[in-house]
Amino acid sequence: MSDFGAEGCVGVTKSTMIIVDDREDVRGMVARVARREGFDVRDTPDPDEFVALVARDRPDVVAIDVIMPDKDGVEIVGELAGIGFAGRLLIMSGYHGDFMARASKLADAYGLNVL
Repeated sequence: MSDFGAEGCVGVTKSTMIIVDDREDVRGMVARVARREGFDVRDTPDPDEFVALVARDRPDVVAIDVIMPDKDGVEIVGELAGIGFAGRLLIMSGYHGDFMARASKLADAYGLNVL
């Protein structure tokens, strides 16, 4: 397995990942890769449901899309920090790298563990 794999998550029988992306095809692709790497995966297109799932389930890794219609990844990063998310954060985007850089800098400022 790669460095991304579930084996790097300590103290968990099967590592967990929650994905938020408004595009079903992207969520499906990320979920397939994560499952192949040994993760138990949940996904949703809804940013509010995503934050609720993260708060409740405390996954080892989350994957967020930066650009979505109802809420962007920068807002979600702030919400993850607000609920004390301590896992690893994968930030994704099909748009220009500036969006990713902004979200990543904010996550770093909040002390989140960006992959």
